Order: sequence, then structure tokens, then C-alpha cells
Amino acid sequence: MTTGNTAPNIKIDLYSDWIEILRGLLHAGGFKTNPKDTQFEVAVKYLNLKLREIAPQPRKVHKAKGFSCDAKYQKAIDEIERKAASGKSLVPHLSKFFLDLDYNDSLLNDWGLHHLHLSTKVGRAGFTERTGPLLFAHVLPDTFYMVAVLPHGSWTNRQLLEEMLKNWPHLLAPYELKGVVGLSQKFTEKEHAQLRKAHIQACVQLSDNKVYTSIGGGMASNGTNIRVVMAHDRWAYYFRDMEKAVKANFNTWQSSLPPDRKYANPPTFKLMLDDKNIPVVLEVGSKCIYKFN
Repeated sequence: MTTGNTAPNIKIDLYSDWIEILRGLLHAGGFKTNPKDTQFEVAVKYLNLKLREIAPQPRKVHKAKGFSCDAKYQKAIDEIERKAASGKSLVPHLSKFFLDLDYNDSLLNDWGLHHLHLSTKVGRAGFTERTGPLLFAHVLPDTFYMVAVLPHGSWTNRQLLEEMLKNWPHLLAPYELKGVVGLSQKFTEKEHAQLRKAHIQACVQLSDNKVYTSIGGGMASNGTNIRVVMAHDRWAYYFRDMEKAVKANFNTWQSSLPPDRKYANPPTFKLMLDDKNIPVVLEVGSKCIYKFN
């Protein structure tokens, strides 16, 4: 990745730069990375963290019909709803496993559901007090679906999916196995939990007699969300293409430099994030910044 026919002496490794940017973002957020982690592991930990986080941005909030909870948790439900609608951070309500970069949320990876604790009292660690009942929610970039309040441990309770099916069938439609009329073996909720623990993707047949799978993206053999792995691969290909573009345009860019600008020797290009967190390329000698679509 550091040489090319167009500019044989160019120094560029945007993927490695990206990994160092991710390390910096993790450290700035108070997370520690293992120096022995491979570049791939650093990227996966960062992307998995962002998947679990629930990005703080305004969302429309929808509640399932008949949604209810014990009155003593209503204040917390209202607070979560306000935070979701206004774009405030919901991290205090998440599991404390959020702080563990190696943690894979199997419920999220399998069924696409976050679980949030129903307290408004924040402790020293920055999390609300843990509660028995939990809010289960399906979160999209622009919408926060409040599915149900169920006891802690309801990780494979099919009621969660049945509520989604009853209230928002369009959310499950993309994950229907077309042409499949049924399952030869239907797993109990306990068996489903065992399969999930072993990182084995289990299909579910719901009350509409349709079969669904990988609603949360699915799990790789090590428990990582497949969407996280795919996101890593998309970024890796993107940086590879950016490098090709730099090398293809190098001579034109160099000949167009203002008189007071000069490339380093050898020309050295580094990845940066602009003020909108969009990747751009900086040539360190000339301080010229190049943007790509």
C-alpha cells in the first residue's frame, strides 16, 4: 500500500492511519486498548462499541400498543423517552458491560434489541441503578421503538418479537426467510439461549407462521456482530480506493501546488477527520488537504 506506478516514492497507509484514529477516539472516551490487539481487532472493538452505544441523536419515539410498566418505573420510562426524542445519551441506562470493549451483546446481535435499566438515579460509575425489569427497544438512526418492559433475563422471550410483529411488521419483513414454510425443529427459549451462547444463529417461527433470522445482523463464530465485520471491510476497501485515487492524481496535484507549498520528500499522505468527522487526506509537507466523495 506504500508504492505505486504513478508515484513510486509516495508514503501512504490510510488504513493504518484509521486504526490509530480509532485508538485515539477510544482512549479519549476512557477506553483502554490492548497494545497486542491487531489492527482488525481495534477496528472491530470500536465499531462494536458504536453499535452498542445508541448514538445520541434525536429520534421519533414509538410505543407498542398496550405498552405498560409498573408505576414505580414510569418516571424512568418518561426520562428515557425524553432522552431518545431530544438526542441525549442513553448510555447511563445501558448495561455496565458497555465499558468492556470485548463484550458482544448477543441479544442485540441476534434480535436487534437493546435493553435499558429503569432508574433515574445515577451512580459513581455514570450508570443508573440496576433494575429487575428492563425496557427492550429496537433502535434505528431516526426511530426509537419501545417494545416492552419485561423481567431481567428475558433474553430469548419470543414475546419481544411477537410485539414487534404485531406493532411494526415492516421491521421484521427484511429478515423473513422467503419460501420457508416452517421449521423441522422448533427450539425452546432455553435451547435458543444455549445456541446463542455458542454463537449459533437460530431461526424463529412466529405467530404469522413465517420464519425469521438475523434480525440484529447475525453473529460470527466468535460472537461478533456480522454487521460490524462488514462495516470494517467497507472502510478497508474505501481507504484502499482512496490510496489509488491519491496515486492516480499525484502528478496533477504536485504540478498544481502554489509556489509557497512543497510536498515532503518523499511525499507523505496521512488520513485525518475533518470537522464533520469525514475522512480527508493531508500531505504533511505542503499541508494540502484532499477530499474525496
